[in-house]
Amino acid sequence: MDTAPRSPATGLFSRSRIFRFGGTLAVFVLALYGFAGGADTSNISDLHDKTPLEWVYYAASLFVFGGTDLGTPLPQGPMLPRTALWIAFYLAPLITTTVVADALLSILRARAAHERFLREHVVLVGSGDLALAYLAAVQAVDPERRVLLLEHRADLAFPEFGIEEGVRNLTRVRGNVLQDSVLQALALGRAHRAVVIADDDLLNLECAWAIHALNPALPVAAHVADLALLRPVNRMSRARRSADGPRGPSVFSTHRIAALQLYDEQLGAHFENTGARDDVVIAGFGRLGQTFLELLLARGEEEVARVLVVEPGATRAVRQFAADVDTGSIQVLAVDGALDDPGTWEQVAATLVAGQGASLALLAHADSLLNLRAAMLMRARLPDTRSFVRSFRRTAFADALAQQLDMEVFALEDMLREALRDHYEALSIA
Repeated sequence: MDTAPRSPATGLFSRSRIFRFGGTLAVFVLALYGFAGGADTSNISDLHDKTPLEWVYYAASLFVFGGTDLGTPLPQGPMLPRTALWIAFYLAPLITTTVVADALLSILRARAAHERFLREHVVLVGSGDLALAYLAAVQAVDPERRVLLLEHRADLAFPEFGIEEGVRNLTRVRGNVLQDSVLQALALGRAHRAVVIADDDLLNLECAWAIHALNPALPVAAHVADLALLRPVNRMSRARRSADGPRGPSVFSTHRIAALQLYDEQLGAHFENTGARDDVVIAGFGRLGQTFLELLLARGEEEVARVLVVEPGATRAVRQFAADVDTGSIQVLAVDGALDDPGTWEQVAATLVAGQGASLALLAHADSLLNLRAAMLMRARLPDTRSFVRSFRRTAFADALAQQLDMEVFALEDMLREALRDHYEALSIA
């Protein structure tokens, strides 16, 4: 049973709302009566000659400026309008102060209630598809564990808490994840684990190290998708683990996790069954494509002869990749061209050995629709190539089209479902 604290319901006719509405209405009525009745102020005379719209503006300014634009009511003039105007001058700032104080108290009460309630919880930073996939993994492995799902909002220096209706053990938080005022509200000293998996790699690392600085004993993992950044950070993390003192944040890549799972479950056996060193096509050389190539270089040197990288600007991308990773005995060739250009695939077919084609192709661009268009062009020129088409989710349409093209859908969400559970379990026993 979800016993998370909830804010008390405030009905339409709650006392605070009645006071605010009634007080606001009273200010306008009293101020308008005073202006119309001949009461003047020290800064503006002959108010009774102004238009009703001007009277409304001056009345509204009492809530924001406290009447500083108007001055103060003059002692001359009819008594009742002057008295009404004085009451409006005092009542308006009182209402404004009450509203501000009530908002601050509500924030403080919500924060205190959540901090008292939070214990042995998981802090999960992120709001995109990967963060939600990791949330599903935590809920599958540890359904009774409360999760704080923190969405980064650079404009919020203080956290905003909210219970997710209909979802057990989930609290949503919004705030600037680089602000100590936000992180300290997450009860890190009583947390179980923290995982930072937002869409910005640098933000992930900065947030993970900020969490570690506030609670060095808390195991923290940060997601890094950029391989050029992941490699040095991995080396730094390993160096810290070998040194004395608290363990620093660990880093992981969902692309690496998915590529390893694909290789272990399908590609390794495929290469062994071909009986020769294969040619492989990687179409789309973003983070997943680079991760896949790095995996082939590390584990497929005996099975793979050549890898063709197809990408606009592939020559430059391969050159940058080779500066960081030793390609060993595998030949890496670049084919510059758009994936949806028929001429690109004519060039790919011409580059491969005549009559043999490629043994395997991975259409790895982040744009699933572009992968499908490229798959259709490739199938017409390399009909015997076993192909995997990347998408984040498996859909009925993608499955039907892949079956029509005799291809296999490589759905990251499916590959990550078990892999992220394994990652969370390993993190929990670290």
